[in-house]
Amino acid sequence: ASSTSSRKVSSSFWVADDPNSNDKFVGVFNIGGNEFVSPEKLLYRSGTVSRLTDGYGENIDIDLPKGATELYLIVDDNGDGFNYDHADWINPVVHLSDGKILQLTDLEWEFAKAGWGTGHKNRSVTNNPLNVKGTEYKNGIGTHSQSIIKFKIPENSKRFTAFAGLDMGGTNHRGDGSTVEFMVSAEDPTPSQEALAVNIPVDLKALGFSGKCSIRDLWNQKDLGTF
Repeated sequence: ASSTSSRKVSSSFWVADDPNSNDKFVGVFNIGGNEFVSPEKLLYRSGTVSRLTDGYGENIDIDLPKGATELYLIVDDNGDGFNYDHADWINPVVHLSDGKILQLTDLEWEFAKAGWGTGHKNRSVTNNPLNVKGTEYKNGIGTHSQSIIKFKIPENSKRFTAFAGLDMGGTNHRGDGSTVEFMVSAEDPTPSQEALAVNIPVDLKALGFSGKCSIRDLWNQKDLGTF
């Protein structure tokens, strides 16, 4: 059997001959995103944070939606893998409408996951002191991309502030890695199965087919028609 492949911006195709007939196998792959979070659900995106970023981090000061009762702290891998993506949320604070403040490190999170290791309060993901570019911090959350941490917050929450930076556990490593994007959401940022389902156009001629082709979905064992 022989095979060929082609790639577009958001999709990839694989074609191979069936050795027992004149039929061909076609594989269609969606490569249009990492399916980690839904961008439309985000309140804040830092953009790329790397060793080239001043201070190895970004200050965050954002308004929260009225009546919000959930807060999600997200660290994505910036699309280049999660090697040494050690990340810290330094002094994460929710500001209430009555003027009081709430340190997130005083709360127990509802849910937390990290792409490597385990998140810690007031320690890095490697359970060392929080340290961003040589400055140690006593208050914060250490994690690693790809990470989502969920907190329940009071209904009168008004603003969220923090410094989000790269921990030295990653930046002290010589080589690749330590490139992340920090994000904040007030609703579950993970995409639904419906959102993950997309229509991918297939140009049969570009894949080497000529004339009419009968298409069968081998996964679902269904004939799709003649095109």
